[in-house]
Amino acid sequence: ARTSRSFGCSVTLFWGRWWWLPTVPLTPPHGCTIAIAEPLPSRRAAAADGRPSDDEVEALHAEYERALVEVFDQYKAAAGYPDAELTVL
Repeated sequence: ARTSRSFGCSVTLFWGRWWWLPTVPLTPPHGCTIAIAEPLPSRRAAAADGRPSDDEVEALHAEYERALVEVFDQYKAAAGYPDAELTVL
């Protein structure tokens, strides 16, 4: 969270086989599909000091997870995984 705040945007870490294409551990035989969705709207914290409450963080995290699953479900067939289910840990 501290890194995201210092950059002013969310930082999501990925890992994989190659440093220059970290989101793909092994390239599947049918190629690689990368889907980019609309950005989530940003909001100011309700508190006067600008720090979000735990409830605000949880709500935004739930919204991010919902959007991530929505994009996955929209493009999974094009990526060659029509029956796949996304598990968010």
